[in-house]
Amino acid sequence: MPGPTDWLAIGAHDPQDGRLEPALAVLSPRLAAAGWRRVSRRPAVWTSAASRLPVVPLPGGLLLGRRHGAPPDGLEPTSPLRIASRLMSDGWGGWVALLSGAADAAVTVIRDPSGAVDAFVWRRGPLWVAASDAHSGLDDLLPDEAEVDLDRLALILDHPAAVSGASALRGIHAVAPGAVLTLPRDGAPDVRQIWTPARAATRAVEPEGLRVAVETSTRDLLAPHARVIGEISGGFDSAVVAGTTARLGLGERVSPWLTFHPAQPEGDERAWARAVAERAGLRLLERPKAPDALTRTDLERLTEGLRPGLQGLDVEYDAETAGLLTDHGASALLTGQGGDAVFFQYGTPAVAADRLARRGLPGLDPRFLHRLARWTRRSVWSVAGDALRHRLGLAGRADAEAEAEAGAPPGPEVHPWLTDLDAVPPAKRGQIRQLVNAQVFHGDCLRRRSAELLHPLLTQPVMEAGLGIPADVLVEGGRDRDLARRLFADRLPDAVLSRRGKGELSTYYGQVVRRTLPLANDLLIDGALVSAGLVDPEALRADLDPAHLIADGAYNTVLIRLVLELWLRRWRLRLAARGQPLFEPGQDAAV
Repeated sequence: MPGPTDWLAIGAHDPQDGRLEPALAVLSPRLAAAGWRRVSRRPAVWTSAASRLPVVPLPGGLLLGRRHGAPPDGLEPTSPLRIASRLMSDGWGGWVALLSGAADAAVTVIRDPSGAVDAFVWRRGPLWVAASDAHSGLDDLLPDEAEVDLDRLALILDHPAAVSGASALRGIHAVAPGAVLTLPRDGAPDVRQIWTPARAATRAVEPEGLRVAVETSTRDLLAPHARVIGEISGGFDSAVVAGTTARLGLGERVSPWLTFHPAQPEGDERAWARAVAERAGLRLLERPKAPDALTRTDLERLTEGLRPGLQGLDVEYDAETAGLLTDHGASALLTGQGGDAVFFQYGTPAVAADRLARRGLPGLDPRFLHRLARWTRRSVWSVAGDALRHRLGLAGRADAEAEAEAGAPPGPEVHPWLTDLDAVPPAKRGQIRQLVNAQVFHGDCLRRRSAELLHPLLTQPVMEAGLGIPADVLVEGGRDRDLARRLFADRLPDAVLSRRGKGELSTYYGQVVRRTLPLANDLLIDGALVSAGLVDPEALRADLDPAHLIADGAYNTVLIRLVLELWLRRWRLRLAARGQPLFEPGQDAAV
């Protein structure tokens, strides 16, 4: 069933093609039975039957979703790039725009820079199809030539952040956040990346702008919702969102606030979550996390969409939160996800290179170098040396460490945002890669199918504010999120403000994975990933050895492999079961 932010659009490459209406006459009852509601005739657009997404007219098309800011007045329907630029520069939100009717284009799809609403485009005979996803029930609309892209799946195995980039199904084109994709009547799509983090990082933002952006985004995201559930993990980022919600006078609208805790004391965050809730006057609901073995059914729920559902890897938390959203009649879940990236969490000596590029040698004053060296556990001379080597173009240790810590290589093969990075200093490059990693938080999961996911710290204004503030200013005091700690000190308890660490859940996830090993061995050893040559069977056996797992701690790798294994199996079966093409040569609509 489609979720509350899912959408679907169908049109003809040629507006004069008479096969569109007969096809829609057959498809419409099927879509209604699958949980879709038609909201527009031209273009033909459907949303989830439970959707609350606004449908807003645009010159030559529609905008699906919520956009805050100045209305895009005075736009010409023949200028999709101008429309896209205005939509992105004069407002923000979670939306997708569809434009049709241009002389040589079948459809143009514009996706907002936050990535909150997904978008894919493909051809199906004489039709074009654009959609947020393709859950079961849309198989008749999938392209005839669709097949799993094993090279893309291999990239996701190596770099899970790639799951939010290009599609792993050939013939289906993903629209990146901040991009414009035009599907011509013939030929390959034309893609223009209007917004990138690298470009946003060139626009200077005053430090106070970060607090204003967080408050504005939180207020506007909550405005359409009467009942919301919030999350307080015990960490800094969710505390900022919770404290800001209370400061804005919206605490009663968001209730309860959830915190989950394992039995292991090192992962129990309740003391900090309670302090946040008490300071803000919020009702906290505490739920235990039991390290139960995962079942195949648990994992198969994460394989229904065009993207593997890595956002649902914490299966128990995902399922229980989705159930609570339904039980409380909540239309949204409010989180602090993304704060690690925008507030700058990770300690790296590359910050000194950014400061040197911005302020010259006076920027490397002894007090700053001392604070940074203590934080990163390096010598002052090592930090200063790396900064100087980078400034001289010698690509020193600072670059390599920033890239390694970000967990992704510096290229658009992982995600289109990883472009134009040459002119970006190394610590800011690392922040951009962290934002790419955070795109998974918009992905498919049971929570997203139950309610809207509201991530104020991943909205366009907050990302632009965090990117526009130099990395060395974000961590001026020689600790993670230093600027954010000072900006939001008026709404957070001292226990959270002064905290330097966070709860450790590796023991919990280790128990989950070890109890799931029989299933993992059964599915993976002779599975589809091995037969496709994507995983070496001997290395896999070693990785699944309990002693190796305890020593290595790569529990997340096992879970990702399990999801990708079942995703590959599921999509091969779905594609093989499509039957006859939707359109046969010489026929109008043979469905």
